[in-house]
Amino acid sequence: MTSDSHPNDVVPNPKKLDIYDKEEPQPLPVYGPSRLQLAIKEARLKAERAASLAVTHKNIAVDRWIEFERHTGSVIRNTIPREERLFPGAIYVAVAGLAGSIFSRKRNFLVRWTTPLVFAAASSFYFLPGTARTLSQNIYGAYRDPATEQQAREVFGKLTGLGDRFNNNIERTVHDARQNLVESVRTLESPASNEPKK
Repeated sequence: MTSDSHPNDVVPNPKKLDIYDKEEPQPLPVYGPSRLQLAIKEARLKAERAASLAVTHKNIAVDRWIEFERHTGSVIRNTIPREERLFPGAIYVAVAGLAGSIFSRKRNFLVRWTTPLVFAAASSFYFLPGTARTLSQNIYGAYRDPATEQQAREVFGKLTGLGDRFNNNIERTVHDARQNLVESVRTLESPASNEPKK
């Protein structure tokens, strides 16, 4: 032995294994998204879809509104003649409609609701003649149907026939009442003349 070596020194055996395992790096567990993450993702996707639908519906509504404005503008341009001023005449027509409601204040229900319309329509032909003529032609053209027109003529004929019969009945009743009155007066006068003189 050499002088450096001690009898108590242990020489490691390279073939001998350690009693402790060597630490091997453990793979980290792969976790999927949590329930909270999935719920947030689903809510975000739903919110994105809802926002996309809202934008689409808003665009559709704006397009419809623009189309409505264009249509309204073209109808107004086609209805009101260029040489006719709308505002003074429209105010007069509105006042005439109000006057119709005042005129029919204590009348029955039908008269109260139709008189303002009749007054406004009649005054529109005076204060806004071009507009009223165009409107009446448009309404007549929109609802012009030969069968409906014939039916309206028949109803008008029946109504005028009823009016004529009503007038005839009134004339006959007045005539009969006048004759009865004349006869009554004659009968009252004749017994007085037949009385003996004293």
